[in-house]
Amino acid sequence: MTYSLQTLPGTPVPQQSQMVLAAIIASLLLFAAAIVLPIADLAGPVHPHLLTALNTGLGTAMLVTAVLLYSRANPADPGFAWMGAAFLFSACMVFAIVPALPPRPDSVLAEEWNSPRWLWMFWHIGFAGIIGTYAATGGRTRLRLSPMGSIIAVLGGALVPVLLATYFVDLLPGLERRAWAAPLCLFALLANVISFAMVAHRLRARSQWHLWLALAMVASSLDVVLTIAGGSEPFTVGWYAARGFAAAGCLAVLQAMLVDIGDLFRRVAAANAALDALVHVDALSGLSNRRHFDETLANEWRRARREDTPLSLVMLELDFHEAFADRYGQDDADQLVRQIATLLRERVRRAADSAARYAPGRFALLLPVTDHQGAMRKTEQIRIAIRGLNIPHALNPHDIATVSAGVATLWPAGVQSGEDLLTHAAERALSRAQQSGRDMAVSETMPEPERADRRAGQSVRSGLSVY
Repeated sequence: MTYSLQTLPGTPVPQQSQMVLAAIIASLLLFAAAIVLPIADLAGPVHPHLLTALNTGLGTAMLVTAVLLYSRANPADPGFAWMGAAFLFSACMVFAIVPALPPRPDSVLAEEWNSPRWLWMFWHIGFAGIIGTYAATGGRTRLRLSPMGSIIAVLGGALVPVLLATYFVDLLPGLERRAWAAPLCLFALLANVISFAMVAHRLRARSQWHLWLALAMVASSLDVVLTIAGGSEPFTVGWYAARGFAAAGCLAVLQAMLVDIGDLFRRVAAANAALDALVHVDALSGLSNRRHFDETLANEWRRARREDTPLSLVMLELDFHEAFADRYGQDDADQLVRQIATLLRERVRRAADSAARYAPGRFALLLPVTDHQGAMRKTEQIRIAIRGLNIPHALNPHDIATVSAGVATLWPAGVQSGEDLLTHAAERALSRAQQSGRDMAVSETMPEPERADRRAGQSVRSGLSVY
């Protein structure tokens, strides 16, 4: 099993630092709105291209936010799909406003400002309506559309107000210049305030998403307030500031999304690393298991062939292990295995070396770039150290736990399937050690290749890591 962003459970509860940060940002937004509000109807610099760029950038940010939210949507937690729907609907409205802005004399929307005002109205009422509906259910809505179904529904729903506010705008009443007096603008403000209250009261910041969604609703409400105060006219101080507040609400959710994705990737990596350890580590001994050992042996053999260096393998088996388990019980036998494994970890220290539990009472040591003499020396050190543990074993002729060892070293020159050859050689050597009285190390003699550099009197072992 492998974890992914979709299968990793849990949307974390907001930390205290996040709540403090959200409160600071909300306070700054309120403070900025208080400063701009008295001068909101003042004329600002007229930059039509900047106006188009601002709306395009805002629509793009909303679209990216919607895509990221939909990527987290799943049937068990429809909240991401609802938030994605709100931002996707808003992006559609904002992108529809762009061709209505000057200078676009060839656009069917550029004849008057009634179309962009209506699109702005649909945008803010629709966004507040979607978020408010989700919040009213306490985040437990029974409407569970798939992400694709939700996207189709939103695009289809957004098409109606876009067409109504553009090609059929004559069917709609004209919005007066002083938009703060228009009932629809006040309705948009009321919708956003109620939606914020629903998010704050019903969702209660049960997750970090609810926290940042509440902040987005604060920014959206201030956007409406400043737009109304600026007369809903472009190029006023209030209008420019409103675009900034709209962007702040979107960026609040977007940054939370990006931070959460980074955290999810770290959690996925940690979870997969834990799963990988479970797959490759023997539960009893904590050493590599047989499967991981076979993979390591294959990799080290390929490396030995590339670098033309020897590879040594040691097979260690506890003498009379089954008899030990019968006499002392399985718990003591398991404890013996753990003690041997601990000793092997302490003795096998090079980064390239590896120790594995090969069978119930058998261990394998892989010693890359180690010649026959070095492997035998290391094996003897381990065998003597195990005797030094003085673990009682009444059924062993030595009255203590001992091991028998088989050692094999193979040079890669001219050898194809070296893994099997090396393994069989070490097992044969182990068998001879057991037949010869146990508690000893026996090596399998394997010829070393003649090398050209020996003609110069240079030993091939000069570059080896010899124990």
